[in-house]
Amino acid sequence: MLTFVALVAGCTALETREPAVETKAFEHSTHEADQPPEPAAACIVRNAKGAGYATVVQPLYGTAAMAVRVRTLVAGGNPIASLSIMPAGRGSEVTVTTLRDASFDRNDVVTKLLAGC
Repeated sequence: MLTFVALVAGCTALETREPAVETKAFEHSTHEADQPPEPAAACIVRNAKGAGYATVVQPLYGTAAMAVRVRTLVAGGNPIASLSIMPAGRGSEVTVTTLRDASFDRNDVVTKLLAGC
């Protein structure tokens, strides 16, 4: 009987806790690219390198879809953006994810990365 009371008392304590405040740390946006995923990823990599950023490319499903991670440095640099590139019509749909509290102008970076792609 004492064990049952202790369990019930523990459950009551759990029920009275305040719910955690959920914050969204990331910002997402979707863009169109004129090229299929593989050439679009190559274009984004060229643009990122031209802007002084490091990249890592990950083919997904063969090369039907691509992912590109952009950082300030190859090893241990700060994240700039993650891009997923999916086929859409004759081109691609690019979803760009960045940190919401980034220290850079998000729109400027996205424009530079997707220029001409």
